[in-house]
Amino acid sequence: MSCRLAARSLALAIGAAMPAIAQNLPGNSNPNGFASQVGSAYALFAANDQTSGMELWRVSYPGATVSLVRDIRAGSSGSDPREIVPLLSDYIFVADDGVHGSELWRTNGTTIGTTMVADIRAAGSSFPRQLTTVGGLVFFVADDGTTGEELWQTDGTTATLTKDIWPGGDSAPRSLFAFGNVLLFTADDGISGRELWRSDGTAAGTQPILDIRPGPLGSGPRDMVELNGKVLFVADDGACGAELWSTDGTAVGTTLLKDIEPGPDGSQPTDLHAHVRVFFTASTSTQGRELWSSDGTTAGTTLVADLQPGAVGSEPRNLSFGLLEVWFVADDGLAGREVWRTDIAGSSPVRITDIVAGAGSILPSNLQPTGHLGELLFTDESQSGALWVTSAAPAGATPIATFRNGPGTLTRNASIGAAFSGSLVVFTAADATHG
Repeated sequence: MSCRLAARSLALAIGAAMPAIAQNLPGNSNPNGFASQVGSAYALFAANDQTSGMELWRVSYPGATVSLVRDIRAGSSGSDPREIVPLLSDYIFVADDGVHGSELWRTNGTTIGTTMVADIRAAGSSFPRQLTTVGGLVFFVADDGTTGEELWQTDGTTATLTKDIWPGGDSAPRSLFAFGNVLLFTADDGISGRELWRSDGTAAGTQPILDIRPGPLGSGPRDMVELNGKVLFVADDGACGAELWSTDGTAVGTTLLKDIEPGPDGSQPTDLHAHVRVFFTASTSTQGRELWSSDGTTAGTTLVADLQPGAVGSEPRNLSFGLLEVWFVADDGLAGREVWRTDIAGSSPVRITDIVAGAGSILPSNLQPTGHLGELLFTDESQSGALWVTSAAPAGATPIATFRNGPGTLTRNASIGAAFSGSLVVFTAADATHG
């Protein structure tokens, strides 16, 4: 192959900014795994009330009332619900009831409607993971103890092996991605290495798309995003290094989009996000790592701006989309790591904050647009405990609340609004009273 989101913030009443695995810290419920569906009357999350352990909870609207859905694993250990994803009007998730191990469950948000879908591995746990909804199916990766780590699916009533891609081995599917009515993913069949695959839910329809890098090494596809009927992703064909590729789900429609940094190392694109264009970071020997964007064509794949001229680069990260804006954090070499904004066409990026004058920085993180034009919620890594919002102040942002610990995991609550409407932003935090 030649090398050619009127939103304001809402802290859940039982919130705390600690990781899910820390389940027994006094005074902390450690909420995590927030999941919602547009227009639904409730959203789900996992939390620990210090009595039932980490279990499945819901926040219902109107009123934002919080209640336990079901104590799946009796006692204080908890079932540790995780990977909560929508399926039609319900949700599929993973939990351990203490009897069957870590297996697949379904809920409609009620106690009686929360049941195990299947005990995939009778002697132990099948450890379902990477749950991904495609139409009326949820695909996932599991190990039944016989076929190894392979691709599975559920319609909410039962779970079935989609295909044993590597008989006698683990194909270890990764990067599961919903593309219309099919699933794109990567897998290793034991012959071609890790390459790009697709599945329509049938064994016959679960096939490799293209052997991008012939031989056992594989091209290692990753970071899939959809734009204008195609999926952009990163792969290494062994000649051009890791670069940006495009696919329509067919072999003939899978091509190298642009060789940004000629040579065997490639530009190593990362942090791909799609809106009207795909925004990502890439590194070149002359400009360092900077922000790029693509309309899905070679000519339309361009550098947004060289914010820190020279080979060092501004190292953009934390990309997040508003309705008409792209927010990110970068260092222009003058003001330190600060919040920047560009429009969805990728033109005229501007620095929004300089909270610490000069090269210092509070290290902004957890960027979450509120749904109002020009408004962004974010936190910082300086352990200030502040929740920030962009403003017209000279520094470009002001703290609107301060907590003992956190805040963190800012998430738009789609259950009470559309994707970019005035839906609330929920987050975890610890104050001096509630943990």
